[in-house]
Amino acid sequence: MYGFVKTFKAPFILSYGAFFLILVLWSVAITGGTHSDASYTHTYWHAHEIIYGVWALGMFGFIATAAPKWTGERVLASHLTFIAVVLWTTYRSSFFYISDDHQIYFSIICSVCWWCFSSFMIARLVVRPRHTRGIFILILYVFIATQDIVYLVLQAIDNSEKAAIVIKSTILFYTSLIGIVFSKIYPFFCMKALPSYEKNDMRFINTTTAVISVIGATLYLCSSVFTLPVAPGWVMILVGMLNWKRLHLWSDRSILRNAMLLFPFIAMLNIATGLVILGVTNILLPAYFTDVLHFIAIAGISLMFSTIMLRVYLGHTGNKIVANLWVKCSFALFVIAGLLRSLFTLSNYETHYLILSVFSLISASLIIQFQFIYISIKKV
Repeated sequence: MYGFVKTFKAPFILSYGAFFLILVLWSVAITGGTHSDASYTHTYWHAHEIIYGVWALGMFGFIATAAPKWTGERVLASHLTFIAVVLWTTYRSSFFYISDDHQIYFSIICSVCWWCFSSFMIARLVVRPRHTRGIFILILYVFIATQDIVYLVLQAIDNSEKAAIVIKSTILFYTSLIGIVFSKIYPFFCMKALPSYEKNDMRFINTTTAVISVIGATLYLCSSVFTLPVAPGWVMILVGMLNWKRLHLWSDRSILRNAMLLFPFIAMLNIATGLVILGVTNILLPAYFTDVLHFIAIAGISLMFSTIMLRVYLGHTGNKIVANLWVKCSFALFVIAGLLRSLFTLSNYETHYLILSVFSLISASLIIQFQFIYISIKKV
């Protein structure tokens, strides 16, 4: 079980391997190169697999690696990481064999097994030491797990409209989760680059941003069932502006010289700006809501995951935390892909924008995957 001694190795490599495969299959589907009854031609298949598959495994690998540093608990044993990966692989693989509507219930069972096990492993690391931020991350992780199961149940009973709301709201909950993680790790990464950070007490604004962010995502989820007195968009705008404020307090010219600090900052800036625009579209231009959400998902969340995961991979394998030219290109491609996907609707559904976006994502994910494998086999 050598590959599972480090709790991040197998999850990170598998998550980006799945990311690449999903994008390739989806690109085949959108160009009409497959039969219409294939599972990966379904409208939200790629979103479901990335949001609840790729991101979830990456987040599990990160938390399982970082939490022992936060709390002083022992790292997960290699056989526990192995079990988590097997359950995840079984769950993801189950979607390739759905030949009728009844088999989705098998996927739901696999989903429950994977989420329960991974949530329990994270709970072992943060609950006993009563790590407040870790427990809040765990609660969000469990809630995202619940949304996955709800989404699958809604799909099983053929309620695709509400299932679409669930999957969109999950992206908003991920922005909350990333905001909490970012407030924990970014100052740690940049302590030497940000001499002003220690002069600012960030606890109030960090807590306020996290709470309001969760409220906004919850309101959007509830808007599919209830008529709300206040549009969720107003809360999204507020959260985006609070994140702008945090980024201003964390900004420093010295991060411009370090791509491993600059691109997480850009990712958070994309999330913050995206939330402000998303709020405006929710209130005034609902037709463009999904396009802005794609920008947040690609140029914000996916870019953030890539920068953090690569940094963890480099740091925990004894390598110098430096982005080479290929990595910088990969990070830039995530931003380009997000912009191209957002232009898809604005360009009256010109297909080449969508295809270029997917191609950019495939290239970016392939570069990151190569980096993970190369780092694993390279002697330090």
